[in-house]
Amino acid sequence: NSVDGKGFDASFKGPRHMTADSTGLLYIADSDGFTLRTYHTVTGYVDTILGVAGMTGYVDGDLTMARLAKPRGLAVDGTSLYFLEIEQHTLRQLDLATQTVSTNLGQDCDGVLPCVGGYMEGTGTAAQLNGPLELVYHYPGEALFMLDSVNKVIRKIE
Repeated sequence: NSVDGKGFDASFKGPRHMTADSTGLLYIADSDGFTLRTYHTVTGYVDTILGVAGMTGYVDGDLTMARLAKPRGLAVDGTSLYFLEIEQHTLRQLDLATQTVSTNLGQDCDGVLPCVGGYMEGTGTAAQLNGPLELVYHYPGEALFMLDSVNKVIRKIE
């Protein structure tokens, strides 16, 4: 089970991806735990910032209400943490200032499986993805790049 804490007191259910912000704070997608976690490199403390351990779902909103299905790829641009939902075929955003989660790209199935992905260029939820796996923020271009794995394409999100 996923447990918050310091050092060996902390545990993960199934961490899959990790990124860091400019302060050195690490963000971890605990995919099998249905959560996003942080690791404070100075204190050694692991904390859950989004989701409820063991409770899958797909809900946008503030941190108390938002739920995750299977978060994977992570990227941070200084103001937001972006993450992919591989089985819900979406790109989501956690606005770090407002502490709210929204779906930026793709069409989810409200957390229900199986959820069929697709391929469609478009803006927001009009776009379709299939198994998005990895994400990176490209600072010089001020854009996100995503590996849409089942469609075997790299997509640029501005």
